Amino acid sequence: MKRSLSIIYLIVFLFTSTQFSQLLKIPLLVEHYIDYKGSFADFMIHHYGGHEKDEDWDIDMQLPFMTPIATIAIDIWAPNNLIEIKEPATYIKNRRIPSLNDGVPDHRYYNKLIQPPRFS
Repeated sequence: MKRSLSIIYLIVFLFTSTQFSQLLKIPLLVEHYIDYKGSFADFMIHHYGGHEKDEDWDIDMQLPFMTPIATIAIDIWAPNNLIEIKEPATYIKNRRIPSLNDGVPDHRYYNKLIQPPRFS
């Protein structure tokens, strides 16, 4: 089951988010080559190497990789880790709440520290 789903996902991904769908046009390429008088190298150079507009331009534009196809790319992200639900935290009751004045020295201490400059 996993294998078949992964194959289906791969096929859908390749045909919707890449230019892989251009390979479906290969039978048209073969058919057009059969009608062409000349070697395969000449055919490829004529059609894919700076192609000029000629009488079969419409058929040439249907060949694979001649016109870009707008693709849609959608990224799907799934986390690898499982989410663990831990036990709720326990709170300590009757705990003294610290006030703003805790740890602040007496104002007389500051009077000794901060004094105007003195001349000697």
